[in-house]
Amino acid sequence: MSDLFDDAVLGAYVDGELSAEQAAAVERLIATNPEARQMVDSIREITLLVRAAAFEGMFPGYPLRLAS
Repeated sequence: MSDLFDDAVLGAYVDGELSAEQAAAVERLIATNPEARQMVDSIREITLLVRAAAFEGMFPGYPLRLAS
């Protein structure tokens, strides 16, 4: 299994924390590996849900669509 196919690396990719070279390697991986692609999609979805929940906790009642 590739070191790129790791929750921490894929999470860093989703968060934009990888170098350009590392991000390009992950992009090559997800272009050819459906399981890795699904993992990235899942991490993105979870990240959005967590951010939305955190925002709602900090600003109850404030419409999230206005915060974007």
